[in-house]
Amino acid sequence: MLPSLRKPGAVTGDWKSVNLGTMFGKIIKRAGLVAWPRAWHNLRSSCQTELTELFPSHVVTAWLGNSERIAEKHYLQVLDTHFDKAVSADCMRPCMQNGDGTVGKAQHTERADNKKAPDLQGLAASYAGSRNRQLGDEGFEPTTSTV
Repeated sequence: MLPSLRKPGAVTGDWKSVNLGTMFGKIIKRAGLVAWPRAWHNLRSSCQTELTELFPSHVVTAWLGNSERIAEKHYLQVLDTHFDKAVSADCMRPCMQNGDGTVGKAQHTERADNKKAPDLQGLAASYAGSRNRQLGDEGFEPTTSTV
C-alpha cells in the first residue's frame, strides 16, 4: 500500500474516510505528470476491458462488483487493438474464403452438367418484332367491371 495512505487510514481507523481521489491527484502531480479527468473511472474502465479480454464477462463483473449491463454501458471500451485484430489476415481469412476453402476471388467453373447456357441473344431477337406492336384500348391488364 502507498505510504501516504497508511497514516490517514490508521489515524481514523476508517479507510472509507480517506479521500483517495485527492491523494491520487497529488501523487500524479508530484510525479510531474498531468492527471486525466475521472481518473478512478478511467482506471476501472481500462481494468474491466483488459480483464474481459481474458475472462468471461460474468466472472469479471463478479470480481469488480457491477453487472454486465453496467459494464457494457459505462466501462467496456473498443480499443485500437480490436480494430487491428479485425483487419489482420488471420481474422479476415474466413470472410474471404471461397466455398472450396481457397482464398481470393471465386474461380469460374464450368457447369456440372456441361450444358451451354441458353442463347439469350436469339431469344431477344425473336421478341424484337413484338416491341413495335400497338396495344389496344384495354392495355395489358384485362378489363374489369366498373366499380
